[in-house]
Amino acid sequence: AMLSSTDEASQAAATGALSCLAENPVCQQMIAGAGALAPLMKLTQYGSDMGKLSAMGALDVLTVNNPLVQQELLTAGAPKLLSGLESMGAQLLREQAGSFGARLRDEKAAAAAPKLDEAAHVRAARDTRIKYDGLRQRAVRMMQGWGD
Repeated sequence: AMLSSTDEASQAAATGALSCLAENPVCQQMIAGAGALAPLMKLTQYGSDMGKLSAMGALDVLTVNNPLVQQELLTAGAPKLLSGLESMGAQLLREQAGSFGARLRDEKAAAAAPKLDEAAHVRAARDTRIKYDGLRQRAVRMMQGWGD
C-alpha cells in the first residue's frame, strides 16, 4: 500500500524498507512473492526522479542472487523501461538506469553466476543498497546546489 501511495515520503520509506529487508534471502523471496515487483516497476516508470532512483534500488537489491526475480523483471519489460530512463532525466538517474539495465540484460552472466551462500548474499545485497543510498545522498546534495 505504501508503494502505491501518492505521498513521496511514504514511497521513499517503503522502498528504503524493502531494500533493507531484501538483504535477507528469506525476506527477499517473501517480498518478491508478495507482489512488490509490479508497484516498484510502476514507481520506476512514473515516480519523481528520486522515487525512480529509490525504486530502482529496491529492484536491484531484489535481483541479487535471485534469477527468478531477474527473469520476472525481464518478462515485465524492465530493460526497455530502464533504457528509456537512460536517455532522459537527471544524470545520476540515467547512469544508474543504464548500468542496472545492462546487468539485467546480461542473462548469460546471471545464469552462470554461482549461487551465493547466505553471508555472501547479505554482503552483496547490502553493497547494492549502500550504493543506491550514496546515489540518493549525492542527488540531494546536487539539488541543494552543493555540487558533486
